[in-house]
Amino acid sequence: PQGRKEQVAWSPNGRWLAYTSTESGQKEVYVMPFSGGAGKWQISPSGGEDPRWNSDGKELDYVYVPGNAINAVSVTESGNSLRFGAPHTLFLNTNVQKPLLDPAPVGKKFLVARVIQQTSQPITVISNWTAELKK
Repeated sequence: PQGRKEQVAWSPNGRWLAYTSTESGQKEVYVMPFSGGAGKWQISPSGGEDPRWNSDGKELDYVYVPGNAINAVSVTESGNSLRFGAPHTLFLNTNVQKPLLDPAPVGKKFLVARVIQQTSQPITVISNWTAELKK
């Protein structure tokens, strides 16, 4: 891929590479054959990053940056080519500045990091804690 590559995700069958690039001037999600070959598709029409394939490779999910949403695109593999459906929003993720997502291996579930409440509680770091166990 041309441009700055920031995040990549291999399809479950290892044939396709989804990645984020700024080659258009803003972050977008693209897919290309892993082996090189012909074909490259822009998946996100107006901003996207952090692509993730679902476990069967029939859906590609990504973070829609301007709306802070999780979007999905259906994927159909046909020989050495792919067809993509129109992106649609699965859910909004408004409680974080940049959502992190990971589709679960089975079903329509996601692991999403969310900040519900910010706090100024101190964090205690203990170094050399194994020495404390000997006391």
